[in-house]
Amino acid sequence: MDPFSQLILTISVTSFITFQWLFHKVSPWVSTRVSPGFLGLSEKQKVEWNSRTVSTLHALLVGLFCLYILFFDAAVNEDPVWGDPTLVKTNVAITTGYLISDLLLIFYYWKAIGDKFFVLHHLAALYAYYYVLGQGMLPYFANFRLLAEFSTPCVNQRILKKMMTDSNTPKLFAKKESRRNGRRSSSHAGSLRFSVTQGPPDPTWRTAWPWPSCSSWCAWPSCRSTTAACTPSTAPRPFTWCPTAGAWPGSAPASAWTS
Repeated sequence: MDPFSQLILTISVTSFITFQWLFHKVSPWVSTRVSPGFLGLSEKQKVEWNSRTVSTLHALLVGLFCLYILFFDAAVNEDPVWGDPTLVKTNVAITTGYLISDLLLIFYYWKAIGDKFFVLHHLAALYAYYYVLGQGMLPYFANFRLLAEFSTPCVNQRILKKMMTDSNTPKLFAKKESRRNGRRSSSHAGSLRFSVTQGPPDPTWRTAWPWPSCSSWCAWPSCRSTTAACTPSTAPRPFTWCPTAGAWPGSAPASAWTS
């Protein structure tokens, strides 16, 4: 897939329009029928409610796509740095459209949902996704990072439930319910975030770490080992070093690597 192909641009624009439509039309319409208490919220609360509803839908969509890529996309899993990024690009394009849509809503409804840290978060994510969409770099890592979106529904549900509880119950009961809800949400969201911040599998570290070691100690530029030479990889992948036994860490025999 070519950088910034017509398909990727189309997916991003479609994603942007879809999430705007979900925010302005679908979420208010569904919320009034599923949750009658929605009508009792203030205008600012309704804006945040719709924003978090859309955020939850995005997280579920992207998260499920991430799981599919993680388990079934052999090209990305075999070569985490330069594997065929077609599916990852599609997923990141969806997220890009959502982030731009959410940024627009944040600026437009700043008094209700404005937060400078959300703005910085979105801009940082868009900057990182440029390298995935534009150059196809690090598709495995982009997909792995997006798995963290699975914690978003937990956080959103806690806040939505707190909004509904605070507006429909006495203060004493609302505080108790809010604490219980907070503990449950922290437990679920925390476990999900923690599960996707563990170290990637060993082949990924061998790919990303610039100086894998040989069975005998050696150092660049001269190799002190008499049994294996350490040389720069001839493969067109920057910052990758490997034994002369194979031009790519994955192709070198197991005896050439230390654990």
